[in-house]
Formats: sequence, structure tokens, C-alpha cells
Amino acid sequence: MIDFGLKNGVAYYIGRGFETDLHKHHALEFIFSIEGTFSIETTDKVFSDVTSVGIQPNVPHKFIGGDGVYLFVFIEPELKRCIQISDQLFDKDDVFIPNISGKIINTDSITLLNLNEIARVLSITIADEEDYQIFDQRIKNAIEIIKNYISEKNLSLAYVSDKVNLSEDRFRHLFSEQIGLPFGRYVLWCRLQKAIVLVSNKLNFTEAAYESGFADSAHLSRVFMEMFGIAPSRVLKKIA
Repeated sequence: MIDFGLKNGVAYYIGRGFETDLHKHHALEFIFSIEGTFSIETTDKVFSDVTSVGIQPNVPHKFIGGDGVYLFVFIEPELKRCIQISDQLFDKDDVFIPNISGKIINTDSITLLNLNEIARVLSITIADEEDYQIFDQRIKNAIEIIKNYISEKNLSLAYVSDKVNLSEDRFRHLFSEQIGLPFGRYVLWCRLQKAIVLVSNKLNFTEAAYESGFADSAHLSRVFMEMFGIAPSRVLKKIA
């Protein structure tokens, strides 16, 4: 059972029987068991034999699954809906174990990508807003520029800072402050999303790497491994 979807800052993946190395990425992540249980390891805690978990952005973690089927949901933390979810579920902890015993997850693509199903199983309320909650309009404009020009290999901090009328130093500081991630790391995150979509649309790794602005397929593989803890060939070939 393999399924994948990505739209407006939300992605999901359904896969069977694998585990990852320790990794971290920019998204708020939820994992739900459709069949079986799994374990999550962070740098200082282990959560064994669970059926659901929420993990805050940029938290190193390792997923250990058995032969079961698992749903992974990734949400860009700048989305207003993501902030609403975080505010209702997370306090000071980086990892949240929901109590959803007995609830069956609806894996319909539309409800997952709109986060309606996630809100239902977690018993929370979210507004249907796809906008970003970024307080500085210049950084919001910068994100639009990055996503529009993500295929360009020479997309640089200098180029984007000039487009939003900020000095490089001021832009670097403000971007990290607003997004919680350095500019270069955020660009890699966006390139990776682009590459995943391209592979799902039947491009091979080399074509997807080139079209999303990576130096080559090896560069794409390294970044994928760093951010998801698993070789892209283990996942992307299944959704291609």
C-alpha cells in the first residue's frame, strides 16, 4: 500500500515496513499507524509501541516500524493551520503522543491535504486557511520568490535580499528569525519538495535533481537522507 500527495504546504506518504536513521526536517510531522505499531527515538527519549505521534519541526528523530502500514503527514510550520494545530497540542515538549485509541484514519487525499482528517482524529479545530502566518511582508515576499525560482541553481541570498529591498545581513537575520531556519537550509527544503513532486510525476532522479536546482542526483540523495533519514530510492521509486 503506497500513496503520496503534496499541496499548499501539506504532504502525506503512506508506506509499509521500514525505518529511518536519525534525521530532522523543517515540517511539523504526524505519524499514524494504519496497521501495527512503531517506535520513535529522539536524542534523549524513546517512545515504544505507539500508534500515533506528533513531532515538532527541526527535532532530530528516528522512526522504527515493523511490517505495518504507516501514514506520515508533513506540514510547513509557517502555515496558519499548522500554527493552530501546534498551539492546541504542544506545550513545551517536542514530541506529542495523541490519544486516538479506536479511531480509524481516513486516508482520502483531499481530507488529508486539507488537514480536516488530522483535526478530526486529534479532536481539535482548525480554520480553513492556506495562507502563511509571517509577520514581515518582506519575508513573505521572499518565500514566494524562492518557490517561484526554486529551479534556478544560482538562487542566492544576495538575489532574494535585493528583490525584497533588504541588505544581505539584515535579510539573513530577519529570515532566520521569522522562519526558524537559515536561508540556505530553507532553499534546500523547498528544492527537495520540488524534486519529490517531479519524481511522482515520472521524472527520474537525475532529471528531478536538475529541474529542482540540485547540483546532481547525488546532491539530491544526500539532502533527502539528511532530512528524512532514508535513501530516496527506498521511497521515491515507490511513488513514481
